[in-house]
Amino acid sequence: MHLQAECWHPLCTPGLSRIPLRGSFMRILLCTTFLALTSAAASAQSVPIKMGLWEKTMTTSNGSGTPETTKSRSCVTPEEWKAMDANVTRKREGCTSGAVRNAKGYIFNSTCTIGETTLVINGSTTVPDAEHIVTESHTTSTRNGKKTQTDSKSASHFVSADCGKVQPGEPEDVN
Repeated sequence: MHLQAECWHPLCTPGLSRIPLRGSFMRILLCTTFLALTSAAASAQSVPIKMGLWEKTMTTSNGSGTPETTKSRSCVTPEEWKAMDANVTRKREGCTSGAVRNAKGYIFNSTCTIGETTLVINGSTTVPDAEHIVTESHTTSTRNGKKTQTDSKSASHFVSADCGKVQPGEPEDVN
């Protein structure tokens, strides 16, 4: 299987963006989950989040071992925000999705079929203020009749108006 992952969000985890996926179901799952999570985060903002350097910590657990935590930094500019916001309503091939706005964000759901795999993603994004985004999701994937459950939690926070060495559109891993 060869799929092209597209993780367009400026707070995207490095390594998920525009990478060939050959038989790596976990990368497909993480990218698709991230698209759903960040689409809701983008829509939840009636006023844009602060522009500048953001840091995101994402923990993913599939119940079969130690949860995996990744941390990245991204530079969000007005241009990046505009592009991200425009992508929120874009239709994605093989997916149906919906989001219901609440007082501080969104509750979202998405169903995607990628080859022989079906993903059902349910979650919420909370944007308490212009400096914080918190997202939680539960994903059920079914491939060849076998179901896998994955839970993800992501917390992003504004760091600084100065992005330093982090370039827009090029998120960096934080060690």
